[in-house]
Amino acid sequence: MTVKDREPARVRAKEFCARYGLDVPVLLAPMAGACPVALSVAVANAGGMGAMGAVLTAPEAILAWSEEFRPEQRALPDQFVDSRSAACAECGQ
Repeated sequence: MTVKDREPARVRAKEFCARYGLDVPVLLAPMAGACPVALSVAVANAGGMGAMGAVLTAPEAILAWSEEFRPEQRALPDQFVDSRSAACAECGQ
């Protein structure tokens, strides 16, 4: 693979970082039960995107995770979903 062949991937990585305000194109895989707050904070504070796999998590636990994560990470407030919102604009709920 030549450098030219890798350019589209580099462009996508730069666009990903620009869109989400990241320093590095790293996204913590949001796996249910495997994304403790401390790990997500470490990834976010290193310039990547922390995450929580919430598919098996009760709403109250998602809120508690978010409330623990927010004050510890350095991301801008507009970079994460408001877990207190009951509405989902994209899904029409």
